[in-house]
Amino acid sequence: MLEQIQTNLNAIQGFWKYEVFLMIIVVMLMAIGVGRLRSSFGKRWIAIFFCLLSYCFAMGITIGHVWVYKLTTMSYLQVKNFPEVGAICKDWGSNFNSQKRSEYSEMIAREVFVHSGKLRDYFDVNGKLVEFRPCDKDRQERTNLMATLDQMEKIPDRVLWFVVLWTIVPLIGIASGFIAIRFYRRMK
Repeated sequence: MLEQIQTNLNAIQGFWKYEVFLMIIVVMLMAIGVGRLRSSFGKRWIAIFFCLLSYCFAMGITIGHVWVYKLTTMSYLQVKNFPEVGAICKDWGSNFNSQKRSEYSEMIAREVFVHSGKLRDYFDVNGKLVEFRPCDKDRQERTNLMATLDQMEKIPDRVLWFVVLWTIVPLIGIASGFIAIRFYRRMK
């Protein structure tokens, strides 16, 4: 699961370059539409089409970013707030054979360590409670989880900035269209 989260984080972080390019296109389409409307150049429906197309595109991407914001926030909280697991009682897993009881209790102790850093007891093959001793692989997995949580914590804020940007991109396009017409009229 950790590898999948890491892959998704890298994909989200690498996407901003394409978004800047898309923002420029939306601003240009909106500016062209507004410029055509203001100057009464060409057919009116084409200018309205440019404006509507760029606005709908920007709002669609904004809604998509809101969705990504909610998903990344929920994923972060789910991974961060790992359920608290108490100590294993003496009769836990008594209906399992000794091998399965040892395997499952050690798995629980390992997951508790990886997610919370706490050490729990587990049953060995002889049925005795033994304190879990993390190996290097367990420590590395915990380190990777903490690094992933640090990255996941920053993602929702970055996505929220893109929500704000995509909300104002059509306004920037409208302003650009008015400014372009003003310069065009001054040059005549």
